Amino acid sequence: LPHVELSFLVNMPVQAQGLDGPVIKSEEWRDEFAVIHKPAQSFNRQELSILYGSSAHVVITYQDLIAYRVPTVFRNDTDFQAYRTTSSLSLLCAQAILAYSESSRREIASEFGIPDQEITVTPLGVETDRFVLREPEDAVIRRELELPGRYFFSLATDYPHKNLGGLLEAYAMLRERWPSGDPPALVLAGYSLKSRMRMHDRIESKPTENGVTFLGPVTADELRVLYQGAMALVYPSLYEGFGLPPLEAMASGTPVIAMPFSSVPEVGGDAAFYAAGVRPEDLAQAMERVASSETLRDQLRQQGLKRAQQFCWQETAKATFEAYRSAVLRPPARSLHMRRMMREAILSWSGQASGQSFALEDDDLVANDRASCVR
Repeated sequence: LPHVELSFLVNMPVQAQGLDGPVIKSEEWRDEFAVIHKPAQSFNRQELSILYGSSAHVVITYQDLIAYRVPTVFRNDTDFQAYRTTSSLSLLCAQAILAYSESSRREIASEFGIPDQEITVTPLGVETDRFVLREPEDAVIRRELELPGRYFFSLATDYPHKNLGGLLEAYAMLRERWPSGDPPALVLAGYSLKSRMRMHDRIESKPTENGVTFLGPVTADELRVLYQGAMALVYPSLYEGFGLPPLEAMASGTPVIAMPFSSVPEVGGDAAFYAAGVRPEDLAQAMERVASSETLRDQLRQQGLKRAQQFCWQETAKATFEAYRSAVLRPPARSLHMRRMMREAILSWSGQASGQSFALEDDDLVANDRASCVR
């Protein structure tokens, strides 16, 4: 939006690569902004000094509660408890809270006791033009990736809620009862987030066994080609704050198979084919149904292309800007009271008698985290 002047506060300059606006490293921070927007939860206590040691109105996008509730996302319980404390404190003191879906909005309100009307839903968008694009180099990408002729595709990080283990069980069931000939393969792409599940370690040890191919991280062009060539995207996640892959697949003209939980039906609507329940058996049946019916796949393609058109980044930007405006003009009295208490606590923790800025003791900063500031 041209009327919004953005600067980007980063731990490392690479975090702002491709973004338009001045880049500020944390040691160069100056208290000169109307709004500071943290576009994800706070994983690090040090961030609280920037957020609440400034005079800016604070806006936080709370993406989802999975890390808040599931210890195995973290390497140990100490990291988990530190995150819970930092996350909840920063949220309660914010002048505006953004959620990607109605499901997340309800969950945030219930868990933290924040009134519903203080949480703005800002659904994400999809670049439809990018995902329908076909390039002459796509054939080269397909050869280099050694893609099978027919395959299901899934993005496969190893956080527990992504249900990668359930997908592998479901695919094994599908292969066992495939009536004749070779069943569609299963191609996985993604990177390990080093949770305690260590699912990627198990996959990488046998990357092509029983029809499963694990590619690891892929580029943006490779991802587009993988979507476009797939018989269907399988999205086995049991919990999401939003879920971009189904939208990206739909924009690519690819059918989507998903689980009917949390925010996923808000994204997929009637354009996705949902498993009947949570069991791997239910997911296997959904995959078998889609794989065996060209008519169903054509129907899902057409519905998916229409569905993807409903999610536009321009609308996301407009809703976000309105949240900025509300944070400045109509901040909740509750949040201002909590913020004063936070500032007093910060000063007490730092051992300072004045309102100067400070840094708390150090947790490692999350490398891909970025705070966006609007003047």
